[in-house]
Amino acid sequence: MKNLLLLLFIPIVCLSQNDFRKMNWGESPKILKERYSDISFHKEIEGEMTILSHKETVGGIQTTVVYSFTGDKFFAGLYLFGYESYSKNSKDRLKDFSSVSARLNKKYQMTREDVWINDSWKDNPNQLDHALYMAHVSLIEKGTYDDTVIQHSLEKSEGELLHRLMYSSAIIIKQIQDSIDDDF
Repeated sequence: MKNLLLLLFIPIVCLSQNDFRKMNWGESPKILKERYSDISFHKEIEGEMTILSHKETVGGIQTTVVYSFTGDKFFAGLYLFGYESYSKNSKDRLKDFSSVSARLNKKYQMTREDVWINDSWKDNPNQLDHALYMAHVSLIEKGTYDDTVIQHSLEKSEGELLHRLMYSSAIIIKQIQDSIDDDF
């Protein structure tokens, strides 16, 4: 009986130990590269932030997977869905958003917080893709899980529809914000 309980407990512990794709908040880029030794990462440095990314297919969608570090501590992971395949129209992007949303809502409790810039189409759900195309709405859903903040969005920015899913450490983000606030 003890062995059965142990076998049931181990998968739960293993699942709860990772905040984003085998990575835990606060871990270093070195650990990421060790865990994904078969992946060649693209590296960008912006101020005190290091960004490592690579491309793969996630949920059937071409995706750029991004890992963000500050002070060599992992603080945010991001999926940029279809970032380089802008040939998809607003209906296809909306279907992708809905598909990802359904998967998220099975695992986390997400809350829709859409932002309407122009509410001409707000009461007409059949025209949501048109509202997106016209940049009248930004679709946003948010959730939290332990110390992880999750934000999923689809919006038009600089003439392109951007579909993003970000996981971030609430604790490290607060530390970064406090550090920025201390500068003033």
